Formats: sequence, structure tokens, C-alpha cells
Amino acid sequence: MKKLLMMAMAFMFITVQVFAQAGAKEKEAAKESKGEERSVGLGFSMNYYSKYIWRGIDFYAGDGYFYPSVSWEPFGTGLKFTVAAEVASSWVFNGFTKKPNKYYFDDWTLSSIHKKKKQVNAYAYANQGLDFGAEYSHTFEGIITLGANFWYYWYYNSKYAREMAWPRIESINDVKKWDTSYFSVGVNVGLDCVPWINPVINVYYDNYLGYKRAGDYYVQLGFSHDFEVVKDIVTVTPSLTAGYYIGRTYGFNNWYLASPDGVDFDLSNDTIWRQHVAPKKGVSDVVPSVTMTVTHGGFTFTSGFFYVIVPAKSWYKGGPIHKFYAQLGLAYNL
Repeated sequence: MKKLLMMAMAFMFITVQVFAQAGAKEKEAAKESKGEERSVGLGFSMNYYSKYIWRGIDFYAGDGYFYPSVSWEPFGTGLKFTVAAEVASSWVFNGFTKKPNKYYFDDWTLSSIHKKKKQVNAYAYANQGLDFGAEYSHTFEGIITLGANFWYYWYYNSKYAREMAWPRIESINDVKKWDTSYFSVGVNVGLDCVPWINPVINVYYDNYLGYKRAGDYYVQLGFSHDFEVVKDIVTVTPSLTAGYYIGRTYGFNNWYLASPDGVDFDLSNDTIWRQHVAPKKGVSDVVPSVTMTVTHGGFTFTSGFFYVIVPAKSWYKGGPIHKFYAQLGLAYNL
């Protein structure tokens, strides 16, 4: 993490200096120009996140990820279509390497030997996906911004991955594999009439088709303010968001075998009993953050640092309450 932050700070400093000087010259040239050509609405971006923290959940089990995307906003209508990918960083760096021809022992007794595997996060690989989105927003100048969106998240590896499987009956090697793909419908309201803090409310409804249990809800309230460090070029934005997550998908029934005589392999007198796991709900994440945006021509460089707090016990149980991650990104718009 320290190396990443140091690299990010150095890269930000150099980028700011170069873009600021170039941007000043470009601004003077723009004044002499009669007009700008209308944008065709195409956007390309590549972002890297040091960890995949989603609604307070460590979605990639400690792994980072790359997020390339292509978007199109036709004719400045406010309607935007996006195709993006979620790619685990461990797979990017190690997924194409050959299987190591090395072996190791479990312990000093040398009783069992194993072949080393690729250093790929299996859970993150199981949840790599393609995202397809359609968004629309309209701003009533100086008053309010209204928006709606639809996203489909296709996790194409999940239905084949044992990491995502649930046991049909505990203690029996029989599992049900799930397709964790889902669609999400959201609406958002931005109160532009409130100065300085720019409050935004987002509401999402998620439907996991593979689980056959619909009805996850997520409500997020956010505040932010832009500070122009270099006019029209460099902007620093501190922000704060808080989200309340009702995860009905996380509620399920699990079945166990109880052996009264303690003989696990004799199933003749065993009984099956049910464990009910209640759905999760509560404040899943409170996220103070600071981001920097540097714009020059059609290029936009972004970087950010995010501190995630998970207040609700149902969401942090068994894991850390405090989490951190950093982001670096570059985008180009036509």
C-alpha cells in the first residue's frame, strides 16, 4: 500500500505540472478559436483500484482490480451506454504465466508433497465480470439533477466456480453452484441548489436471478465539494458517503447432518436439521475520500484515496471494520 501511495503521489505531481503548463497554453489558444467542434460522445477509460471494496464488502477477498470501460452518450442527450469489465489484478499479473514446476511439503515431517499453483486469487477470478449499463440524467440548472440507471453485471465464471458454491447438506460433499450475475435498477437525486456540500441521494434495487431471491436494496447519501486548484485543469474533491444495505440475498437455509452415535460414515440413524441465516441489513459503509482530477484536452487523469468504515455488525462480522483502498485512472473523450 505504501509503495502504491508513493507512486500515486509522484505520478500526480508530475501530471499536475505537465498538464497545468500545457493547459494554460491550450486555454490561450482556445480564446482565439472561433468555436469548438461538437463532441461525438465516445469515452474510453482505464481505472485501477488497489482493493475491490463494494458497499463495505471486500468483494475480491483482498485482491485489487482493473476496470476498463467504453461509453457513448449520443448527441449530448444525457443518455449514456456503457460496457465495462471487472478484472482481478492477480489474474492480470499471474494468470498468463505457466504453471510453476515446483513442489513443496506441508511441514517438517515431509509426509505429503504438493505442486505449487499459480498465484491467482481464486475467489476474485470467480467474480470477474462484464458490466452493461444504460444511464440517463437531466439537470434543471442550479436547482436539481435527476437520474436513472439500469445495469446488468455478468459474472461469467461464477456458475462454474466451487468458491461460490453452497453445500446442499453440510458434511456431505454435495454442493450447489450459483450464477451470481444480477441486474440493478437505480435512481438518483442531486440537490444543486444546496451550496458547498452538493447532497446526492442514490437508491438501488438488485435482483440476483441465479439465487431466485429478489429484493436487495441499497440507499446512499453523499456530500462533496470541488476545489479548483488550477482553473479548468486541476480539481480536488473531498467527499463523504454513507450507505444502508438490506441484503435479503444473504439470508438462506443451510442443512446439516446430526449423528447421535458420533459415527460420521454411518448415515442410517442420522437426522437432518436446518440452520436459518437471517438476511443482513444496516449501515454497510461510511466512506470519507479525497480525489483529484486533472484535465487536458480530451484526457482526464484521476486519483483518489478512500477510507471505508463498516458500522453494522451484520456486515463486518468476521472481518475488519476499517478498510482502505486507492484508485488511479486515465480517460479520453472524443
